[in-house]
Formats: sequence, structure tokens, C-alpha cells
Amino acid sequence: MLLATILVLAITGSAAALGPRLSGLLATIPLYASILAGFGFQLVGPAAAIRVWRGLLFGLFGFGAFYLVIAASLEWLGLWAFAAALGAAILMQAITLRSLRR
Repeated sequence: MLLATILVLAITGSAAALGPRLSGLLATIPLYASILAGFGFQLVGPAAAIRVWRGLLFGLFGFGAFYLVIAASLEWLGLWAFAAALGAAILMQAITLRSLRR
């Protein structure tokens, strides 16, 4: 938790220099997933770290669908774009889960 807090503070503290796009990219999935996988590896072993990365990989489809819908519809749907994006993310996760179970 301390490491994650330090990284968040470092990224937000340097956001003015990095700009919104780069600081947003640094603060998302790779940073937090690396911390989670590192703890999983340290506490349980390599299999746990692999499961963290695998779960993250399959979860990214829903994440991508959410932000794609937000980017495509925020101007004309306003706040309702978030409801549409949530629906798209849930649908994508259901499709991904169904594909994994086959």
C-alpha cells in the first residue's frame, strides 16, 4: 500500500510536467497491476502473479469497451454516456467470461 501511495503521489505531483495524457497512462493498469503481481509473487509464488496478469488481460476487454463508449458518446449523451459505458463493459465481460468457459 505504501508503494502504491508513493507512486500515485509521484505521478500526480509531476502531472503538470508530464501532461494529462502521459500522467493518465502511467497511473493506470500497468502500474497497479505490477504492484499486485509483485505482491502475489512474493506472498504466494509465480502462479499467483501469472493469475493476476491473466485476470487483468481478460478484464481489459471490459475496460476498453467502457472507455470506447465514453469517448464516442460523452458529447451527445452527457452523463448518460456513463450508463451506456457501464452496460457495454458488463456486456463485454459477459462475452469474455463465456468465451473463457468454452
